[in-house]
Amino acid sequence: MAALCLLADATAAGAQSAAPDPPARQQDSDRFELLFVAITVNGVPEGEYLVARRGGDFFVHPSDLVRWGVRVSPAATTMIENEAFVPLTGIAGMTLQFDAAGQRIALIVSAELFASSNVSAMAVRVRPTKSAFAAFLNYDLSVQYDHKAQAAAFLEAGISDGWGLLASTAAVGQQAGSSRVTRLDSYFLRDDPDTLVRLIVGDTVTDARDWSRQIRFGGVRLGTEFSLQPNLITFSTPAFTGRTAIPSNVELLVNNAQRFQADVAAGPFSINQVPLVNGAGDVTLVIRDTLGVERRVTSSYYVSSRLLRPGLSDWSLEAGAERLGYGIRNFGYTNPFAAGSYRRGVADWLTLESRAELSGDVQMIGGGADIVWPAIGEFGIAGAVSRGDDGKGALYRIFFSRITPGWNVAVSYQRASRKFDQLGIYRDAERITGQLQASGSLSLGRRGNFGLVYTDLEYADRNRTRLASANYSIGIKDRGYLSLFALRSTTRGSGTQTTAGAGFTIPFGSRSSGYVQADTRNVLAELRRTPPRKGAGAIG
Repeated sequence: MAALCLLADATAAGAQSAAPDPPARQQDSDRFELLFVAITVNGVPEGEYLVARRGGDFFVHPSDLVRWGVRVSPAATTMIENEAFVPLTGIAGMTLQFDAAGQRIALIVSAELFASSNVSAMAVRVRPTKSAFAAFLNYDLSVQYDHKAQAAAFLEAGISDGWGLLASTAAVGQQAGSSRVTRLDSYFLRDDPDTLVRLIVGDTVTDARDWSRQIRFGGVRLGTEFSLQPNLITFSTPAFTGRTAIPSNVELLVNNAQRFQADVAAGPFSINQVPLVNGAGDVTLVIRDTLGVERRVTSSYYVSSRLLRPGLSDWSLEAGAERLGYGIRNFGYTNPFAAGSYRRGVADWLTLESRAELSGDVQMIGGGADIVWPAIGEFGIAGAVSRGDDGKGALYRIFFSRITPGWNVAVSYQRASRKFDQLGIYRDAERITGQLQASGSLSLGRRGNFGLVYTDLEYADRNRTRLASANYSIGIKDRGYLSLFALRSTTRGSGTQTTAGAGFTIPFGSRSSGYVQADTRNVLAELRRTPPRKGAGAIG
């Protein structure tokens, strides 16, 4: 009996020792150490933050990375004390140095890890001031003596308020002892600065492309008016990019002149809508970080104000009657018509345009393209067809130009058939069938500027005019401005005429100047005075 009891006790003891131990309770928080440390990112102090440490690994809150501007791909988070943390160790492009004695962590972060920023150099849109009722009268007086005295005046009167502007202009001339008043333009104008649209009812002019005519008419014109926002950059400009590991100041020098300056955050950045000088030039991007380190990068560009930036449109709708005898007759309206133009920026290097005209005598439609090839210059092509009383006609035009800080050159050629017609043409003497224009200029720095211009016009009445001119101008310190010129014209039936001379402009303070010109035909002297910019009721 005693033996059986001993055997039972031994069996129970063996069974108890063979059973597995209960699992030990493990918590992530038991393996992490939480501490406050001072953080610097690329040497820039960011303040004190709560971090978690496990051995040589450190963890921070995701929101802290966002606050530092660091952009990393989503990583698996670790829950520590019921809060989400992300590991710093193992992020490509980031290194960490821990100072245990000073309780500091120094992060060295590659610029690629920061979020990119875009900076627009375009000035903020100008908001119109609150409207107020106003009435005005402007005048421009001139007196000329050539064997006898002759006086003339230009007058402009109008009223305006929140509803728009109502104005009228007139010319007053006095010849041979008699005076005459001729009405010029009378119109109502209303602008919308938000949509950049202008409405004109009354006397105005049509929109015109390089290959079409611009005429005066009475009627309605509605269309785009970019001048309502003087700071608006309508043409496409290149974006200038860079990167910096710490917050920095960036500066753009266009042909060695400062055009833009701003602060950027750490990381890649892009500067858009920079106000560049038309044509070719050089831009230097200067980056100065908070540690005083400066870097400069110079690149070349070519922009053209003839183009519209991608997505921007320019349009005009016109309807009314052509005006004849402007400046001679008060009223002279004929030939009702409707017309319209449309331009749109398609790409940084391409803008397309079109125009159509419709009247009882003429129907015309045409289109063109402006192209920029930075390595060479800017090009233009256009073509149009028409139908008039004389039949059908066609026109084409090609254009090339290159503008640089030191020299400019431009060449255009246009050819139209004898029967090509459009608004504003009533006689063969007004119908240009061939047109060649070429110009060039050279900047000599302090030694002045030199320019050449040549024009060759052929008309449907077989008349032909050729005109060549040269000019040289230079500033004489602060004493004046000297210009030398020569002009030679050849017209079929009138022979050749040559004129050469010199002109000198002399400033008299900020508002007055004098001008003297002497050439092979006559001598001219003028004294000019402009009204003050500020003040009411002043007479200039």
